[in-house]
Amino acid sequence: AKVTWKGATWRFANEKDAALFRAAPEVYAPQFGGYCTRAMSLGKEVPSDPEVWRIHKGKLHVFFARRGGIAFDKGPDAMIKLAQSHWDTLTLVE
Repeated sequence: AKVTWKGATWRFANEKDAALFRAAPEVYAPQFGGYCTRAMSLGKEVPSDPEVWRIHKGKLHVFFARRGGIAFDKGPDAMIKLAQSHWDTLTLVE
C-alpha cells in the first residue's frame, strides 16, 4: 500500500498500516524531515538510513549510521533539543 504525503511516497506492508499513517502522518513520520537526528544536533542536514532508528517519547528518530543511534541512546533529550534548535533555523519549502 502507498500513501503520498508532502510530496513523498510512503510504502507500507499493508492497507491497515497505510490507513493509520494517512489518518495522522505527523505521528508516524520521522522527526526533522527524515534527516539524521544526530547530524541535525550538530547543525548539519544529512540524509538518514531508514534501518537505523529509535523511538523516543513516541517519536521516530532516524540516523545516518549506527553510531548516531548509539550516541542518541546516551542522551536523547539533549540531542533532540540541539537538533530542534537547528531545525528551527531552516527555511523549508513545501
